[in-house]
This record gives sequence, C-alpha cells and structure tokens, in this order.
Amino acid sequence: MTAEHYRPMIQAMQHLTQQVDPTADFAHRYMFGGVGLYTRGQIFGILMFTALEPTAEPVVWILLKLPPDAHTALHTGEPVPESPISKAYAVIPPSIAEDEAALMGWLERSLRHVWSLKPGKKRS
Repeated sequence: MTAEHYRPMIQAMQHLTQQVDPTADFAHRYMFGGVGLYTRGQIFGILMFTALEPTAEPVVWILLKLPPDAHTALHTGEPVPESPISKAYAVIPPSIAEDEAALMGWLERSLRHVWSLKPGKKRS
C-alpha cells in the first residue's frame, strides 16, 4: 500500500471536516500502515487499507472515534473488517461511506465527541 491509495480519501475527509467546521484544523499522519486523521491536535479517525477476505481486493476503510452508544447505530448488516485499533473506533459501512450526507453526519458526531474529550498527555 502506498500514499496513492489513501490520497483521495484523505482529501475527501479534509473537505468534509472543513464542511462540518471551518476551524476544525484537519491534519493527517501516516502510521502503522494506515493514516491517522486529526482535528485540533486530537485523533478522530483512521484510514486503513485492507480486504474483507484474503481473495478480495483491498479497499480504504474509514474508522471514526465515536461514543460507545453510537456504535450499534452503524450496524447495517454489511460486512466490514474488525477495528484493529480499539473499541473506541467504529468501522463505517460502505453504504454510509458512499453517501456524503450520511458520512458527514457521522463525521460531525465523531468530531463533536473528540472535541468534548480531555486532551491526552503529550509524550516526550
């Protein structure tokens, strides 16, 4: 996987983040084989390039940090990979990821959630 796989999704997420709030201060960082998505210095999402099955074509999946009660609302019955990160992140199903208005709603929910959290301690 290369940066080329992620570039279109990074640009889309930057655009949508700015639509939610022009002061969101979007940033991204390549890490652990994926891309971390940041707002105001805090991580709110992850992009990962993976396939559902060994024989399937890999695709870029969006994972958003959401409050625990929001995760069940994302269960559409569509197959999605498990989040390899933590239970704080939910994998966005294709039907939502491909619907800009639906994705924007979930993105806004994620950003508001992250902005309400206390910032983590900075590592030295």
